[in-house]
Amino acid sequence: MSRFVDAQSERFEEIEIFGVPALFTSLRINKDSVPLGVYKYEIRHDDECRGIASEVARVILVNHWGSFLTLRPLDLGDDGRIYMDGDEINYGIDSNLTLEDFKKKHEREHYAPNHNEQER
Repeated sequence: MSRFVDAQSERFEEIEIFGVPALFTSLRINKDSVPLGVYKYEIRHDDECRGIASEVARVILVNHWGSFLTLRPLDLGDDGRIYMDGDEINYGIDSNLTLEDFKKKHEREHYAPNHNEQER
């Protein structure tokens, strides 16, 4: 059974993925806890279970490796996913951040509110 965490109360590790600042957890994030203007994605690991991040999508059903939040949407292309080789993630930027901490840190540089945005 997967454990879902609340995006607004969880503490995360700050990473950079595809050059975009993000908050990472190895757990699944409850999509209903993600506020508008914040984007939730999940990462799938390789089928050989070597711990290599291999795909980003809105929802990963099999081989869930982790979840992350960004303040701007990623372009998932026509297939709704981005394939990876594992080198697209930079770790160790900051740790133990709340979503509110992250928003204060990055809002001015990366957050462009779109009031028509309904996707979480």
